Amino acid sequence: MKTYKDPEEQAFAELMQELAREEGRRLIEENERLLNDPDAAVPAELDRKCRELILQAFSEQKHTQNRC
Repeated sequence: MKTYKDPEEQAFAELMQELAREEGRRLIEENERLLNDPDAAVPAELDRKCRELILQAFSEQKHTQNRC
């Protein structure tokens, strides 16, 4: 971790790092819960449509970038 000259900046950086770790742990637990919950599954048709839209958006973005 970076060392700060100002003790307040150091304390704030340490606090934010701990907050990020806690949030990461919480999100991992939530992900596990959702993966194990059959009612949380995304319907196959919705998943397919979303993937198509994402691919289309990236394709259009790539096409636009190549024109510049």
